[in-house]
This record gives sequence, structure tokens and C-alpha cells, in this order.
Amino acid sequence: MTRNARRFVIIALAALFAGAAAAEVLSVTSTADVTIAANGTTRTDVTVGNDYGGVEYRGLIQFSLPAFAGEVVSASLRLCKREEAAIYNYINIGVYRVTRAWDPNTVSWTQAESGVNWTGAGGDVASPAVDSVYVGADNTWYTWDVTAAVRHWRQHPAENYGLQVKDGWRWIFFDGNDYRGGAYSPALTIEYSPPSGTVIVVR
Repeated sequence: MTRNARRFVIIALAALFAGAAAAEVLSVTSTADVTIAANGTTRTDVTVGNDYGGVEYRGLIQFSLPAFAGEVVSASLRLCKREEAAIYNYINIGVYRVTRAWDPNTVSWTQAESGVNWTGAGGDVASPAVDSVYVGADNTWYTWDVTAAVRHWRQHPAENYGLQVKDGWRWIFFDGNDYRGGAYSPALTIEYSPPSGTVIVVR
């Protein structure tokens, strides 16, 4: 084999192994979660839908995006459905990327934080939904694909305002990080491809 041929084989193999680097997975739980309601009340969990009186509820969730090097392959939001106000099978729940900063201590249906209104009552979000999933059984984990939101946060770190959960027409309760000792807190799982550390030496 000639020197140039050996050089080609070495470079080709190095590129092959670099592309085959194993993906890494990391997971974090919410740093804050709260429910806002159209009647001005709030809850310390993630509640969506309408109560028996027709009052709408929406959940807000914040995550601190961990530092990592590489490209996002996929990302998912996991919520544990605790219960619902009545027995209904498979209600569609949407998850949206929030587009304005909000304070979990002072947020409400009309205000993102004390003295600062949402542009639209109920929260400012990007449309359409990042993902929507039908949920059913209680005490069950459900997963939404939020890859697009996490990639946006990676490209625009200052715009990581979290996610909003809404759309269900019946009152549904998901665990927040203050419920059941935090064992069923909202979780964000990110799969990413780390950069290759391959060094090519051709003599």
C-alpha cells in the first residue's frame, strides 16, 4: 500500500470512529413549577384544564439547563399524572415554550412577575405546541418531545424561560417538585452527542 493510500485509510477510519461516538444522557428536575388559574389563584403543582366551574388552569415549569459540550440529539419532558377531577380517558395535553421571563413567587394569570404583565393573559408562549400527548391513567409518567425547545435554549441561553403545559379540557393534576417528597418531580432528559476527541496523525 502506498503512503497516500495509507493516509486515506487512516483519515477514513478516524472519521468513521468519530462519527460513531456514543451519545450521552443527562437528566435534571425542575427548579420551579407553579400553576396559574384564570380566577387569579395559583397552585404549587402542575395543573391543567378546566375545573367544574369552568376556570382554566395552566402549568409553568422552569429548568436550569446543565452545561455540556456537543449537539442535542433529543430532549424530553416527563411528568407524572397524579390524578384528575373525574374519570376521562386520554385527554390531549400540549407543551409550549414560554417566551417571557416569569417569577415563580409572584406569577399569576395576568402577570409574569410583580408589576410586569404577560402580553396575553395566561402566559406568553411560542405557537404551535412543542409537542402534545394524550394522557390517561393516574400515577403514570408521560413524555413529551421538547427537542426543539432545548435546541432553542442552547442557541439562545437568555431565552430559557421554561415550558407551559395546557390545553386539557378537564382538570388534570401532575406532580410538582413540592409533592410526594419530590420523588415525581417534572424531569428534563437530554441526549447529546459529545464532540470527538479523535486526533489524526499522518506520517
